[in-house]
Amino acid sequence: GEVLAGDRMMMTLFSLPFQVNFENKKLCSYTLNPKAMELFQSAIDQDYYFEFIYDDLPVWGFIGEKETKMVHGRNVTSYHLFTHYIFSITHNGKGQVIEVNWEHDPT
Repeated sequence: GEVLAGDRMMMTLFSLPFQVNFENKKLCSYTLNPKAMELFQSAIDQDYYFEFIYDDLPVWGFIGEKETKMVHGRNVTSYHLFTHYIFSITHNGKGQVIEVNWEHDPT
């Protein structure tokens, strides 16, 4: 059913070990070429999002956002691809994950 819905399950490069705190872990480095930028802009326009599954709990998030503002009397649109993620994982103290959250770091 997932293919019919347009979904594709795959393994991620993220490693989030249980009860291990860390900050500023680099996953990858990539420079977008003009064609890739165009594809991401289209995906943002179409509200593409991702879904992670952590300990059977889903986490959803958009891949980026579009912002249009007035500059010198003209509408100027800019795209922001989210590349810095912050995960918060809450457990009940008995070894069970009870909540998983995601947000993007605007820096």
